[in-house]
Amino acid sequence: MSGATSSPGVDQSWGQRWERAFRDVVRYTPSGDTIPDETWRSRHRNVLVFLAAHVPFLVLLGTYEGTEPITGAAIPELPLTTVLLEVGVVVAFGVLAALPWFGRRTRTALATMGLATTSAFLVHFSGGYIEAHFHFFVVMAVVAVYEDWVPFALGIAYVGIQHGYFGTIDPSRVYNHAAGINNPWAWSFIHAAFVLLLAGALLSHWQSTERSREEARAQLAEARAKTEEVEDLEEKQAELERAREHKPRRRKPRPKPARRKSSSCTRTSKPTRTRTARRWSGRPTATSACG
Repeated sequence: MSGATSSPGVDQSWGQRWERAFRDVVRYTPSGDTIPDETWRSRHRNVLVFLAAHVPFLVLLGTYEGTEPITGAAIPELPLTTVLLEVGVVVAFGVLAALPWFGRRTRTALATMGLATTSAFLVHFSGGYIEAHFHFFVVMAVVAVYEDWVPFALGIAYVGIQHGYFGTIDPSRVYNHAAGINNPWAWSFIHAAFVLLLAGALLSHWQSTERSREEARAQLAEARAKTEEVEDLEEKQAELERAREHKPRRRKPRPKPARRKSSSCTRTSKPTRTRTARRWSGRPTATSACG
């Protein structure tokens, strides 16, 4: 009974964890819009330079025939028209990716397709050597500078479809071992799975970087808010000090001198009468009007 009652809570907690983890993956998966335009242009320019550097190498490898003296690899013969056509596809992707008419994400996708096509033709020109397939991993690491999930999705899909389709048409040009030649689609998915693992590792690194950036932005915003508060307080304090300086000082009123009471009393003299035994005397005496 206790296990039955606790299982819904456990399932709910696991469900919430998976939902939270999925939201974090979606939230912190970069889409390329966090890079400033100037930074993106600089990185895109470097990617195009890297793509253009492959053109002469592909021409030399495509026109080469026989055993290579350093590695001992046997390079098959290819028609010159095929070499020029395939190299022309790479050049076309590079030119389109360099045009400013397209948006950032479109140009990113075109550059990624150009590099992935370069990897495919490198495998084709080499005769399907496994070592040439390593170039796909190099391409995925190069396009990681865009900090966008679109190049990775294109690279994974490109490897799976290209290996399977061209492996069906001419498996010896894609694989140089019997297992790949006999099962081209199975091995195409194996190669795509490894590219997917590489993309997952890079995405995990990106997500960690995005979290660090978000924390840094929050700390910077908090520091700016505190700085603004301090500046506001200092400005108010300066205004109060200026107001005190310009405010006229009131003079203290002088104390009024104490007035003396003016005596309105006047001494008058009136005659007083003294009674004697026989008569009244009219001798005057001084009296005060104040009583």
